[in-house]
Amino acid sequence: MTNVAFTPKRIELLEPFIRDAVHRLCDEHFRNRQADMISDLAWALAALVLFRVLGLPESDLVRVKEGARYRGVVICGRASEDEQIGAARELASFWRYAWALVDARTKKPGRRFHQRSVQARDGDSDALTHGELTSIMLQMLFAGHETTTNLLGNSSATRVVSTQLTTATSTDCDALQQGSSFSHGTAT
Repeated sequence: MTNVAFTPKRIELLEPFIRDAVHRLCDEHFRNRQADMISDLAWALAALVLFRVLGLPESDLVRVKEGARYRGVVICGRASEDEQIGAARELASFWRYAWALVDARTKKPGRRFHQRSVQARDGDSDALTHGELTSIMLQMLFAGHETTTNLLGNSSATRVVSTQLTTATSTDCDALQQGSSFSHGTAT
């Protein structure tokens, strides 16, 4: 079912949006040449692309971020009992939000991923129920941006470490060629 949203052509069509979003986020957050790669760029970029695929307005960004956070607390968190109860209530609210998204797309189908999923369901008596589609929507709202955020963050961290290692190795090699001694990874 996800194949309808992630064809090569559909991904290619997202490229200008992604490029514009990166430029916009960089302009907003990197003015002082300093920003948090995860919270200022990676999380927002992944969420905005997911929103584009799902047909959600950017104004829902905070709602989805909070819903995903509460889902994480309920599933993986180490919260107190009171915090767990509050998170469970918020997760139930997040479920209702996802239910309403599927419901709206059922009533007014379109060309977005979840709308196509609804249409696929409507043509097949063995296809997914409204509750199953809501579950998929909820998972996409959580994992659809969290996994990409983690990928971008880990890629950036790897790039920084790789650059540092390359610089250190280059410096060490230069020092060795000039007759300096080498001790514990640094040229002396």
